[in-house]
Amino acid sequence: MSPPSTKKMGDLHDLPPSAPEGLKALFVTAEGVIQEQIRLLGEGTPSQAPDMWQLLRNEGIDDPDGQAAMLERYGEHRDEVNRVKSEYDLQDKDGIPMRTAGIGKAVTDAYDAIETSVGQLNDKIDAAHAAQYTVTDENGENPRQVLPTHNVNVLFTGLWDTVNKTYEQVSGVSDRAAAEALGIELDDPTHPRSISPSASGPMLPSIAPNSPASSAANDGVEYVAAATDADYAAYTGSKDVKAAIDGALDALGIHDPEARENWTRGYLVLIERESGGDPNAINNWDSNAASGQHSRGLTQTIPGTFEAYHVAGTSNNIYDPVANVAASMNYVMERYDVAKDGSNLQSAVQQTNPAAAPKGY
Repeated sequence: MSPPSTKKMGDLHDLPPSAPEGLKALFVTAEGVIQEQIRLLGEGTPSQAPDMWQLLRNEGIDDPDGQAAMLERYGEHRDEVNRVKSEYDLQDKDGIPMRTAGIGKAVTDAYDAIETSVGQLNDKIDAAHAAQYTVTDENGENPRQVLPTHNVNVLFTGLWDTVNKTYEQVSGVSDRAAAEALGIELDDPTHPRSISPSASGPMLPSIAPNSPASSAANDGVEYVAAATDADYAAYTGSKDVKAAIDGALDALGIHDPEARENWTRGYLVLIERESGGDPNAINNWDSNAASGQHSRGLTQTIPGTFEAYHVAGTSNNIYDPVANVAASMNYVMERYDVAKDGSNLQSAVQQTNPAAAPKGY
């Protein structure tokens, strides 16, 4: 919805004036979210791409894709939608750094998929303009435009289809693949996703990856390392995340300072990659979700694993940060033979055959 002079990738056409106000607000929100996804892809950090569905859930909207809640009862959720909308409206003014020539296939494929998906949604918007009709009052006066219910339904469904596809396409490109494709120097410690493997720091499996690309590439296991002090500084985490790690280590009876440092350095990286530090994060798209075993919480653990590796004395709630992290650590020790002091955290995982590792976690 940018002015023609500033039109850029991810722009959506204006909705018909007769569209419901709630739908208009959602479309403005969606445009900002899509453009932020594109911006982060162009900066080599697609894993930070926002998920509109989860953003609205985080604002307290239990059923963001429920049409009645979002349109007919829009007034009840106006403030929540506006908070998300205002955060991403700002991105529209800045332009989107994007390179489309001579870059890697994963990134160009993502750009192409976004353009296709957004184009299909714009076709639906254009069709809605043409479908409007005029009605008057009983005296044949006060004409006003009306948008058929069918077109409202098509637009609402099309919006979620588009934002979900763009999120999957962008988050499905690993940071490393995007950075390399875009010519971003991975060894630059100032880059937020600069992670260089080293024997000095733990390397962890990302056992419940949040991207289709990573699952297809290695059946559910990625390797990340907190190697240098500069790398570690990029993943210092929030106080709440650190407190969750400390609580998990306490629950597991790991009190030695050096052992706690081994686990903390690794888990700050894992949690950042898996959930961005959001204890309520939930994966709604992958094969685990399709089977009803949604990956959840700080470490994106599936319920079956959480139950099997639950640590006594912690909460039975999978979203509880301490319980979630403790179960994850317990699983890593069992599955990868990691020592309780974390001293072989890197080497144990490096020796694991990714192809044999479990998909999901």
